[in-house]
Parts: sequence; structure tokens; C-alpha cells
Amino acid sequence: IHFYKRYCRGMRSCTVCITNCLIFLYSRYRLLSISAAASMPTKRVSEDKQPKGSPVSKQKKATEGAKSSPVAKKNKTVTEWSGMDLSSQAQTGEEKPWNLKLSSWNVDGLRACCAKGGAEYLTHELPDVLCLQETKVSEKKLPEEMTKLAEYPHCYWLAAEKDGYSSVGFTQEERDSFTELIEAGFVDSYRHFNPEKVDSFTFWTYMMGCRAKNVGWRLDYFLVSSRLVPRLADSLVRDQVFGSDHCPVTLLLEKPE
Repeated sequence: IHFYKRYCRGMRSCTVCITNCLIFLYSRYRLLSISAAASMPTKRVSEDKQPKGSPVSKQKKATEGAKSSPVAKKNKTVTEWSGMDLSSQAQTGEEKPWNLKLSSWNVDGLRACCAKGGAEYLTHELPDVLCLQETKVSEKKLPEEMTKLAEYPHCYWLAAEKDGYSSVGFTQEERDSFTELIEAGFVDSYRHFNPEKVDSFTFWTYMMGCRAKNVGWRLDYFLVSSRLVPRLADSLVRDQVFGSDHCPVTLLLEKPE
């Protein structure tokens, strides 16, 4: 787990935590002929009359199958930052402007995420507090993009003992604990603003093109105590930000006094 602290203009320094085909195409064409009487010239067999199981028949069948098969959707891995606007004019329930932005992102390996351009998220989102989970890297091996950040001069971290491991899993114990938090009165901020919205996810497995098909789970949340609900302005899922099997989530609110 890594923690960064940022000095914010006009407000106290805020803590920013970083928690830890080959397409092979082979085609062969063979001109087949049949023997006829010695006095008759050799004739080419029509493709429509090729013997079942012949190379030409197999090739034709394969070609027809390829034409009818849908093209598999592929997961994107790189964010298209041009034209993306992450600003917001949302207001609180009391019609006040928000002045605190919290963002969280399970990066599934910080070095791999940065290699896909994930570090640019920080400069586009500009959160006051950033939490990155599953960094899978120690302080000494942080990618250069995440070191010596002028806007985030303070850093705190807690990494797994072994590089490449995060010690984080979606266990029954975690699910039970989440249920207990909801029952204790904490509010799911995203559901507060989007009570009827469906097919909104924050995690998609890399397998089977799930993100391209938007088949996933919503595993990333901002839970707030009920007394903070009036100060909330919006809770956002940044599903167009790529670089991990999770996407970032952002909470906008009026800073608690």
C-alpha cells in the first residue's frame, strides 16, 4: 500500500494513498483433374463438384465459415486521453460547489499500469486524494512516473513483502464485511446517485474480451457515513480509463469541517 500526500491550494494538505493471431493463415490451392478417355482432353473439375473431404472442398468450407463468424471484440488497454474531459460542475444536495476530490484505482500492478500510460490519469483527474490498490511493488522499485511528483510531495506506502504480490482477494470474508458496513449505516455513494443504473462496472476479467463486451462486476466503492451524504456532489465511475482490469472511481464532495 502506498500513500502520497499532496499540498492543495487554499486548503490543508491532503493525503493521497496508493494502496497497494498470432493469426496464422495458410491456404493451399490444388488444381485437380480427372482422367478421361485417351482421346478426350483433361478437364478441370468444377469446385461445386469437388469430392467430399478434398482440399478444395475443405478450403471452401473454411472460407464460408470465416465469413459467417463474428469478429471477436478485443479489450482496450490504452486510454484515449484526447477529448476526454474529467471536470465536473456538480453541486451538493445543498447546492454548494464541491471542493474535495477523492479518487481510487486498483491498478493490478503499478509498473504494468504505468507502462500502458496509466500515470497520465493523475494529471488528467488531478484528485486531492488518490488511492491506488494492488501496486505490487516496493517503494524502491516504484516506476519513475510515480516518484518526485511536484503536486504530491508526500508519500506513504505499505507494500506486500514480496514484489508482484498484493495480498488482496475477493473473498467471502470481504463480502461479509462489506455487508456489515452497509448494515451499520454506511452509504454506497455511487448507488446514492444512480439508484436505477445497471451494467455499470469497475472490474472486468481480461479473459474472453469481457471489458469490450462490458461484462463485469462493480467491486470498487466509496462508502460514506450518513452525515456526509448532504455534502456529496457526485460519485463517478471512470470506465473509459484503461491500464488495469479495474477502472478508477472518483468522489466529489464539500470538504467536511
